[in-house]
Amino acid sequence: MSALFPPFVRVALDGGALELGWLMSSQAVGGLIGGVVVGSVAARLSPSRLLGLSAVLFGLIDLAIFLYPAFIEGIALGLILFVLVGIPVTGVVASLQTLLQRSTKDHYRGACLRRARHDPSAPHADGNLAGRPPRGRAGHRACLMIHEANQIISEATITPAR
Repeated sequence: MSALFPPFVRVALDGGALELGWLMSSQAVGGLIGGVVVGSVAARLSPSRLLGLSAVLFGLIDLAIFLYPAFIEGIALGLILFVLVGIPVTGVVASLQTLLQRSTKDHYRGACLRRARHDPSAPHADGNLAGRPPRGRAGHRACLMIHEANQIISEATITPAR
């Protein structure tokens, strides 16, 4: 997804480096807010439930991010959505790390965490690798929609229910 993000900003949002930086900074703000929100709900939810809920919210908000330019011009809604998406991203990362640490023996924990950190793309070999580079507004959006739909489905189906 990160490889398609700058062309998305350029083509779908008619933006440049400044707009790309604003969007990325907005997600960072959402991550800070997410630290507070996830910290307050983590005691009431199991890590696997938090992971599932956060992953689905993350995918849905990301899908909205990449669909909204088809209906609304400008970057304002994108900035708001990027703040919002930072919250479930925090939930995904925190719960995934918790589950990995709790479910691996001490002897294997380093290898497991390394694998999770350096090979996160395995379930997402989708629209980014689907073929030729996309052309025009619809091409980038189509690849990003495939990616986000796959993320929603894969995260929702592989998250264990506890």
